[in-house]
Amino acid sequence: MISFLIVSAISAGLFERADHWFGKAASAGTRVKTETMNYIIREAAKKGLSEAEVWFGKACLAGFDPDVKSFTAVINAATHDEDAQAAERWYNRSIQMHVAPDAVTFKLLMNQAARRRDLAGAERWFAAAEEAGVDVDIRCYNALISTAAGTGNFALTEKWFERVRKDGLEPNLMTFSTFIAAAMKAARPQRVEELFWEMLGFGIQPDSTILGTMRFALGRGKLSQLCQEAELDFAAVMQEASSHG
Repeated sequence: MISFLIVSAISAGLFERADHWFGKAASAGTRVKTETMNYIIREAAKKGLSEAEVWFGKACLAGFDPDVKSFTAVINAATHDEDAQAAERWYNRSIQMHVAPDAVTFKLLMNQAARRRDLAGAERWFAAAEEAGVDVDIRCYNALISTAAGTGNFALTEKWFERVRKDGLEPNLMTFSTFIAAAMKAARPQRVEELFWEMLGFGIQPDSTILGTMRFALGRGKLSQLCQEAELDFAAVMQEASSHG
């Protein structure tokens, strides 16, 4: 019953009311369910890191044993506030409390580093995920490719692009879009052409972003030739590319 009242108050945005019922539960020695507490922390996180930290602290004082979802909610709040130090502090705290981070945790930390164009930071979190035995998906690789591309270092960008297949994953549309743009900026038209064929080999059709990039990198004539060889409708391709600008 207490959990229901707390959740109802939180759902209505009445955090003070929720605090009242939470205090009642603590005074009565009633343990709030883990899923209820995690819901509270997630909702509190939407109001910012400090609110998430307050509720996490209240929960622990009341005897709550946080799990990975509890820590992920606070880390998510830290990444939304772009507070890298706080995110790492909460990651370290989860380790100290013997709560193993999961793939979601590492994605949050890697994406935060990527938004700051901190390639070293993104690579560090990627390595930490590998060391922890956590499987990372193509979105994590894409974040690293994008971050490397942002540094202007084409060799590093290509290194992470090649890691995708080396590690047994398949690149997706975003993987190719990011790397083709990097090849265009690095003035590597031959690599752009190679990537076009590689992309089709994976059964991925180019979208307006990729087509616009290719037109800029190769010129209209070369794009027309490639489309003919690939048996793509050039008129439709150019219309799609034009929509990209």
